[in-house]
Parts: sequence; C-alpha cells; structure tokens
Amino acid sequence: MLWSQLYVGMIHSVDEQRYREKMDQTFAMGVRLVEEIEKAKEEGRLMPVKKVLIAGATGYLGKFLLKECRQRGYWVRALARSTEKLDDVRDCVDDVFVGEATKPDTLQGLCEGIDVVISALGVASSRTK
Repeated sequence: MLWSQLYVGMIHSVDEQRYREKMDQTFAMGVRLVEEIEKAKEEGRLMPVKKVLIAGATGYLGKFLLKECRQRGYWVRALARSTEKLDDVRDCVDDVFVGEATKPDTLQGLCEGIDVVISALGVASSRTK
C-alpha cells in the first residue's frame, strides 16, 4: 500500500488577490500530485491507486481536489467535521468520514482501505486570542 501525503499550507493575507493567487497555485500543486500518481502508476512504479482520502475536503482547496479526483475516476473518502459542509459536492464523494483532525479519537479507521491520503487541511482563522 502506498501512503502519499500532500500538506497544503494555508497562507492568510490581507491582500485578497494575493491570497486567491496563492490558493490557485496550491490547487495546481494538488492537481500535479494526482497527475504524478497516475504517471507513476502507468510506468509501473506504483500499485494502482483506487481509493483516495482527502482531509480538509470541505475547504476551498479540498472541494476542488474532490472534483478532480472524481473526474479522474478515483473512489473518494472525505474527512469532514459535518456532512452538511459537503452538500454542494456530495456527488464527488463515495464515503464521508465524520471526524476532526485535531481530535485523534475521532479518526479511528479513517485510513482503512485507503491507497493515497491528500491533506488540504488549513487554518480556520488567523486571529489570535
């Protein structure tokens, strides 16, 4: 079984345009990861990838990755704190796993049967208390 993880750092900026550009670049990086996995599979350097887990699936980047993986024919599991946040992309998800990345006791069994993990987890807020 291959475990691959893409850590996507969220950069918060006052400049909305720069923030959107950075998000677009990050999304492109996620797409390149999916393409590299497919290329390695075709070249025989990798077991066929069938099941993908996307952590942070309800965020800006995560939703794009859900759509991209579905479009490429992958079976997709989404990690989400609530199922309602996936309503607009529910047709791209085969399985919703309800849990929180910051609460390990909610993640039991999350990766069972998964070939690739893509993390699009980010900071929910840049405010400090």
